[in-house]
Amino acid sequence: MGLATCPLPLQGGTPTRRGATHRFGNLCYHQAASHKGLPYTAEMGHTMVTVIDEPIQVFAHFRARTFSPTRFVWRGRNYEVKRVNARWIVRDGANRRYHFAVQTDGAGDLHELYLKSESMQWYLGRIDTDG
Repeated sequence: MGLATCPLPLQGGTPTRRGATHRFGNLCYHQAASHKGLPYTAEMGHTMVTVIDEPIQVFAHFRARTFSPTRFVWRGRNYEVKRVNARWIVRDGANRRYHFAVQTDGAGDLHELYLKSESMQWYLGRIDTDG
């Protein structure tokens, strides 16, 4: 499929050392924080990308100096995390956002979850759905 970029320009935030884009499944995209308040759905190849940016409840496994989400609740529905495909940190001054690209028990959809260090609140950033 190659690489695709989201249709919205990057706004604010500090890119990670990999630059302003990150690999997520078969997509290359701008950090989710750049889309805050701008919900959109975009088709990229055979993948539909929907930005959500809503607070969620997350259950996570903590071990040594690392942690991973194991399950989350969004709009009253439970999602079991089957696999963490990627993880990265976005720095914004003293604050950090810990991002996770996860697969759930659904039909192969990818969910981007992130934890804001300043509020310790988890968010569902976006969902990538195979079309």
